[in-house]
Amino acid sequence: MIKGQGVIMNDPIEIFFSFAHEDEELMDGVRRQLVVDERNGRIIKWHYRKIPAGTDWEKQIDERLKHAAIILLFMSPHFIESQYCYVVEGREALKRHKAGEARVIPIILRPCRWQKTPFGKIQALPTDANPVSRWKDRDEACLDVANGVIAVVDELLANRESIQGETDKTQSDIIHPSSPHATTPGPDFKEA
Repeated sequence: MIKGQGVIMNDPIEIFFSFAHEDEELMDGVRRQLVVDERNGRIIKWHYRKIPAGTDWEKQIDERLKHAAIILLFMSPHFIESQYCYVVEGREALKRHKAGEARVIPIILRPCRWQKTPFGKIQALPTDANPVSRWKDRDEACLDVANGVIAVVDELLANRESIQGETDKTQSDIIHPSSPHATTPGPDFKEA
């Protein structure tokens, strides 16, 4: 479960894409497979190509990275070589993952030594961590990744609904004291 950060229960799940620019074509294949869920309002996809001209790019990336519920790390030799992707974005992603604030998912784009990185103990996509570039049908590989990401989205949305249900139940018990689970309001409690 991802710890809440003042998220409204109907808000879409924000997904942060961290990738080296050399891997943009492969990343785009995964991004395209997620379009339906974005159009249906279930997710928001974000990556650095969405930064408007004239804005502080580092601040934009930092803000989005700190608020995303899912962080996709598109692993390749280029990603591992990139100081910004691997060290800056990767460190923040791992910190949030360990704190339960976000779910990090390594996406293996090209053969690389990703298992020896700090992300090597996190379950990766596509299936069996077979690099996207090695699949005979890249569309199938990207769909496999998208299906894995959407399974996590479904889990996070279900957790939100469960939390919302518990919150509604607690509020109902306070407002309707005839419930056997009701709590007794304190002396400062005033009914509306």
